[in-house]
Amino acid sequence: MKPVLSLDMENPLEFIDKYGSFQHVKIGHSVAIYGKSVLEEFQKRNLKVIVDLKFVDIPSTVARSIKAWDHECVEGFTVHSACGIDSIRAALESTDKLIFVVLKLTSLTGDLAEYLDLIKSLRILGCSFVLPGKWAVQLRKQIPGKILVPGVRIKRGADDQKDVVHLSEIMNVADYAVLGREIYKSPDPAKAMDEVRRMLNA
Repeated sequence: MKPVLSLDMENPLEFIDKYGSFQHVKIGHSVAIYGKSVLEEFQKRNLKVIVDLKFVDIPSTVARSIKAWDHECVEGFTVHSACGIDSIRAALESTDKLIFVVLKLTSLTGDLAEYLDLIKSLRILGCSFVLPGKWAVQLRKQIPGKILVPGVRIKRGADDQKDVVHLSEIMNVADYAVLGREIYKSPDPAKAMDEVRRMLNA
């Protein structure tokens, strides 16, 4: 399992230069405001990027958005399932990078049963998924692609995220575990990242 640092803090590059980082980082709109050129900075630091802009639009626009944000350092993109099967297929056809489909946000509650038909249709396409931890545990054997789990915790509470999971619960389940405020709101972010590394290497 690969730990992923979510760059939702202020001044993410300064944070990385001061405290370090996991090899993988996830960027959203708070980083995208700097434009695509910011990806050069991650490449200089030998980091692999998951572009989490949750593209949701008609097929041609989703495909163009992915091509617009593609870069050598990018490992994958997120696309929201609300855009429909055709747009997700277009996303997959537009790149050889990973396409992670977001089913619901961690700030929202949701019953897995409501999404099973959609998941069944999507997995046939061969996409990867962004899944809440508890869903990932239940679905791991049914998902052929990669699973990225957001809202991963060790010591910190849920805050405004409704679907959180302890790192230990997804050890043999997730391919990517996203840790954000668990790291950047820690009194010692570098120490917090070392603890994650120790847990994963144990």
